[in-house]
Amino acid sequence: MFGPSTFAKLTRLNLDGNRPGDAVVIALTESARVPYLRHLELAGLELTRVAAEAIANWPTAASLRYLDLSGNSIDVSGVRALTQSPYLRDLQTLDLVVGDAGRSEILRRLWDRFGLVETIPRPGYGFRAGRLSD
Repeated sequence: MFGPSTFAKLTRLNLDGNRPGDAVVIALTESARVPYLRHLELAGLELTRVAAEAIANWPTAASLRYLDLSGNSIDVSGVRALTQSPYLRDLQTLDLVVGDAGRSEILRRLWDRFGLVETIPRPGYGFRAGRLSD
């Protein structure tokens, strides 16, 4: 269907509204070679910790600057994986929505990793974490 070079120069990918579940992210992280991918939108796909861990362990994630995981079911362990990822060191913005469970730990981890956490109006607890500008 698509050859290895099909996505080689892709910089932005929006999978919002696609088939929900962790499988779509696992397929992406196991097969896609997108070295210039900067902007990845995965909102509302019913993703869990499994998808967060796959992204955290994906070498291609090193090029990401923006990651939207809002509208998913990513728990504390998923956020932990993202904030400890050696590949997401250049990530500038992370959007996600969390529930009550572990909210304070998630906030602390986001603050420690990004230095800025903004509450955004979404159902549940919406957060946008980003780096402070120099």
